[in-house]
Amino acid sequence: MNLALLTAFSQPVQAGGGGGGPAIPPPEVGEDGELDMRPAWIAVPLLSYDSTLLFGYGGFGGVIWPSADPEQPFAFRISGQYYKTTGGYANHFFRFEIPGILGTKWRWRSDVRYVNWTQAPYYGIGNSTPVSKEAEEEYYEYTKIGVRFNQNIRRQIYGDWELFYLSLIHI
Repeated sequence: MNLALLTAFSQPVQAGGGGGGPAIPPPEVGEDGELDMRPAWIAVPLLSYDSTLLFGYGGFGGVIWPSADPEQPFAFRISGQYYKTTGGYANHFFRFEIPGILGTKWRWRSDVRYVNWTQAPYYGIGNSTPVSKEAEEEYYEYTKIGVRFNQNIRRQIYGDWELFYLSLIHI
């Protein structure tokens, strides 16, 4: 369930309903003649079960500020997640995204993420890898705990094609 919610939210957001992703409506003109620039928000509880990681719980939330520019899908977006399982796994993040940086067509997204993989199975390279009958139970698992910083910059160049730069730092 956790992955499906993240995938649905991370699809491109198109102002006014165009494109294939979820849409936020363009700002409406209020009674005073000014654009209504109130942000749209989402808050979703996360619940799951996995036979290895056991019961998972947490929450996801995000806020999207609309853009007065019809060429921009939104002005600014922030989101965050707290997710933990009773088996020790954790995946927490904070993300922000700005399309149209400094009036250009470049889009910037930045993530800070904490991940705690308490038991990530590894069974070797392919089906012909010999398995030792004498190995301890944890021999084929590893633990990965750390913080990741992810920066990406992208620009649509033609149709659905984008020029994309990614920088990932894992501590």
